[in-house]
Amino acid sequence: MKVKWMVPLLLLLFFLSPAFAEEFQTLNAGAVKNLMDKKTKMVLVDARTPEEYREGHLPSAVNVPPDSLSSLGVVLPKNKGTLLVFYCRGVG
Repeated sequence: MKVKWMVPLLLLLFFLSPAFAEEFQTLNAGAVKNLMDKKTKMVLVDARTPEEYREGHLPSAVNVPPDSLSSLGVVLPKNKGTLLVFYCRGVG
């Protein structure tokens, strides 16, 4: 799968636990690929439009467009320690 069209990726990683609620990291595509290759338990959230999502997305990613962030709770894992990775088209 080509991922060139996803660059630059804005990947934010954060935990839902109250202790980590304000922590996040910006990751590049290589770091996310490493997590995927290691089969790290995570939820990939594609925060682009449905049209962009249909054009291509990371395997197992769920689409939650910016105008639908209020429905984010539907896709969040019950385990508060599960890694969340958000990505979008980025700017530019």
